[in-house]
Amino acid sequence: MISKDESIVTQVAAKIASELTSNTLNDGSVSNIQQTYLQHFDFVRELLVSTHGFGEVVSVTNSPKVSTETRINDIAESFDAGYTQGGGVQIKGKQHGPIPAWLVTACAKANVTTVYDNRDTSTAENRRPLFKAVDGNMDAKGQPIAFWAPSPKR
Repeated sequence: MISKDESIVTQVAAKIASELTSNTLNDGSVSNIQQTYLQHFDFVRELLVSTHGFGEVVSVTNSPKVSTETRINDIAESFDAGYTQGGGVQIKGKQHGPIPAWLVTACAKANVTTVYDNRDTSTAENRRPLFKAVDGNMDAKGQPIAFWAPSPKR
């Protein structure tokens, strides 16, 4: 049986792993989601447990142990794969983080080159788009084209 502290660390690791998985996974197949989540969970839990000085961590995957440094680099690379270095899209005003790859793709389809970054003020309650076209491109209603993050594949 694990202690209360270890239980809390495990719950935190599960939450971090779920966020990493949703932010890094492009293929929405169930097996890929599960495999990616388990890899993230093992990595984060192992890191947290060793940092806080708890005992040996038992892996939930059947994969062989890989050094922590290699796993950090793998996750960092897969996270960065969801972002791009501009890709022809310019941010007018203040930029709030890296430009997502989905935005570059959406802007290319809509022939938009400059957008406002609303990620600092966008919430589910105010339904404000994450990005909005600045360069005069309008949608069918005559409004500047708005860009929301794509919904996850189910």
